[in-house]
Order: sequence, then C-alpha cells, then structure tokens
Amino acid sequence: MKTRLTIVAVAVLCTAVSADTAWWNADFHYRVEATVNTLFQERQDAVVRVEVDFSDLLRQAGADGKLDVNSVRVVDPSRKEESVVPSKFLSEDGARGEVCWIVPGKLAPLTERTYRIYFDTDVNGPKKAPEEEEGLEEILSVGTNLIKNPGFEEPDPKNPKGAAHWDFGKEGPGDLVCRTEEEVHSGKYALKIVTTPEQLVKSVSQEVAAREGRKYLVRCWVKSPDYEKGAAGLWAWYRFDKPRHKEYGNYKTSAAGKVGPEWIQLSASWINVQIKETGEQRKIPALLPGTVGASICPSAYYGAMTVYLDDLEFIELPEKPTEPVEVTLGKPEMRKP
Repeated sequence: MKTRLTIVAVAVLCTAVSADTAWWNADFHYRVEATVNTLFQERQDAVVRVEVDFSDLLRQAGADGKLDVNSVRVVDPSRKEESVVPSKFLSEDGARGEVCWIVPGKLAPLTERTYRIYFDTDVNGPKKAPEEEEGLEEILSVGTNLIKNPGFEEPDPKNPKGAAHWDFGKEGPGDLVCRTEEEVHSGKYALKIVTTPEQLVKSVSQEVAAREGRKYLVRCWVKSPDYEKGAAGLWAWYRFDKPRHKEYGNYKTSAAGKVGPEWIQLSASWINVQIKETGEQRKIPALLPGTVGASICPSAYYGAMTVYLDDLEFIELPEKPTEPVEVTLGKPEMRKP
C-alpha cells in the first residue's frame, strides 16, 4: 500500500452531549466524531494523525475514572455495519496523544470523510488492546528504526542479563538494570530498570547516527507497577562536532513522562535546546548544524520504582512531508443507558 504521511491541522473540542444515533459497541461508553478533509490535494491512502486530549474529553462528558488506553477505537460509520478501522494511539502521557489511521483509496480534493473515535474509562472494566493491521506501524513510522536490538531480544554473549548493542555502564547489567522476561510488550524480553532512594536515575545507552538538519521520531513502550512514584521513557541526547558542542548544553528529544501499570507508547519528535551561555530553553523542529550522532537512553528517574521498557524506536522522518489533511473533532458523546 502506497501512503502519504499527513498530520492533524485542526482539532475543535466542545461540550459533552448524549448520543442519539446508533452506537457501535455498548461496552464503550464515549465517542467523538472526527471529520477528515483532504483540502486542496488529491490523496492516496492518506494517513490521518489527530491529536486528542482524552482527559479533557472525559472531563467535558462528566465521566468518572481515567482513560483506558486500550479502549481507543476508530470506527467508520459510512459502511452498512459500522466497522473498526485499524488504528494506533500514540500516547505521550497515557491520556493525550495522536490517534492515527488510514483513509484507504483515492480521494479527490475537498473531500470529507467522517469517523468516530470510541473510548472508555478504567471504571467500566478493562478493554483488550486493539488488533493491529500488519504493516500499519511501518506506514505510520515512515522510516527505518536506527536502534539495534530495540526489543532486547538478543543477549550480550558475555552476560545473559545484558543485551547486545547496549551499554549498561560501569556497573554492567545486574538485578537492578537488566534484560528480563518478567514483563514484555512483544517478543520474549524487555528492559527492566529499578531505581532506589540512593540512585534515582538509571539508564542504559546506545550510540546511533543522526544527520544535521533532519527530524527524528523517538518512541517506546513503557509500563510500571509503581506509576505514582516517578517517570520513565526514552531520550535521544544529540552529539555535535567539537566546535559546536561548546555552544549548547542539553540538546535532546524526550519521549518520557508518567507511566502506568499497563503498557503505553510514549513518543516525541521536537528537539529541546538549552543555550549554555544564557540558559535559554527552546524547541526546534530539526537537528542543528554540526550534529554527528545521538545517544539513545531508555531511563527511569525521580522515584524509587520498577520500570519495563520495550520496542524502542529512533526513526528519521521524511525531509519534505506532504501537506496535512484537516481533522476536526466534534462534541464528546456519552452512550445513553
């Protein structure tokens, strides 16, 4: 399937109302309508990426509880029987992130398609994670993952608690930072990090190439039974040639934040820059001149906690993305009892 990458342009949120039309699945208590417009371009298998703040939608709807991240579904109401569209929820903090799906086929300019995004809270019982269409992840990524052994499946030949291509630091892999089978998102292994009051920040690292002037997507899957205690995620710390390195302090992309007891995906692409001389913090969309690489660091920090990380990604995005489609969100609706 040939695709064109598209990104959200508009999202409008309104007050909650009860639904008066047919409901796709009575087990899902909330939904919001999403209208996709092709604008002035013809589209072929367009990829839609719409930013949704489910916490705000649930607040408007007067809902109890927190978003069940596994409950997010995209449904096409234009078919005779409403059917689920393969989609993905790329979460930044467990409740806010991008909902992504594909509008198949050729669409003329100024064409609209209406979809409904269903979701629910944890108080209404857990939902199974949606089945993913084969190849959807690759379509949404648009690029090759530059991380070697991103799922920690390949062991370190010298230490079974370590993972090939990953640097565990001076202490090396052990019981607190190791490759594990205890909790996995996919495959048989993941990375386990345990922080302690004596050492609140722990990470491993891997060096990868990063090209100046380019933009990268950083993603990972994370879970923690100690979700109230701290945060975790994946960092890309960028490196410069020597003259440029003196000018900047922290220079990174961080897909990180609070995590919960279920697997969620954290993602980020903006680059945070700190000017050494002034301490000024700002965000930029692409790597600065002089960038020669990145240190990829899955980490846990700011709390004594146990964290599991899996399926890490560092992906170079297209240099010239196509014009985005427009996506407008309607009112959050609650299913009538």
